[in-house]
Amino acid sequence: VILDTFSGGLEEGVTSVWKLSPNPARKEVRLECGRELFEEVSVEVIDIEGKKVPATILKSTGEAGVWNISLRSLPQGIYFVKVVGEGWHWMQKVLKW
Repeated sequence: VILDTFSGGLEEGVTSVWKLSPNPARKEVRLECGRELFEEVSVEVIDIEGKKVPATILKSTGEAGVWNISLRSLPQGIYFVKVVGEGWHWMQKVLKW
């Protein structure tokens, strides 16, 4: 089972920079980047079949590098939260219950 993946040209150990909680989740997950971001990133939610699903993703205005992702409209199941930057991406599985 893949829990946490990274691909790209950032320094080693970048997977420990990102945190997704709670997991499993019922209504919402919080995505946090543990370091300053010097580029824009996109955040998306993907279902088990690899399709992007509609989810409300709000970047926190009070905290840099924090996103709140609503899972309320999604049925129970396995999803992936994917963060994409220039030349890299990070993805983690999240269980919606």
